[in-house]
Amino acid sequence: MIKLKSGRMKIEHWERYPNFNADEFKCSCCGLNVIDRKMVGVAQDIRYISGLPVIITCGCRCYSNNKLNGGNDSSKHMNGQAFDYVSEDYDFKYLARLAMSARLEIVVYQYKNHKVKFVHVGNPINKKTKYSFKVKIL
Repeated sequence: MIKLKSGRMKIEHWERYPNFNADEFKCSCCGLNVIDRKMVGVAQDIRYISGLPVIITCGCRCYSNNKLNGGNDSSKHMNGQAFDYVSEDYDFKYLARLAMSARLEIVVYQYKNHKVKFVHVGNPINKKTKYSFKVKIL
């Protein structure tokens, strides 16, 4: 790990996450990548448990990319504390248990026909929030 000016740690040993690489989590407009090691570990755990590909659709975002994508000013994507993904299948019970055991905020964005658009996984920054699991209908 390398300490960044922000005080965050940059991941050096990507071999610990055999199904992912740094490029998958970087900002699509500028290459910013301050993804938290816990978030990459969670993505790897989801991949191991599901046995299915987990495709990261959004990892880190710079301020301008966050605005462009409709993110709020306190988006966890900007400080490496969140990622979005898609997969071939989603186990809602597993995601709910994961949210509780790993103290995460997980939001499943789903269409009215129950097809999942994507899943957002975030690290709660608010110490009062222990975990949350929500399904939002689009």
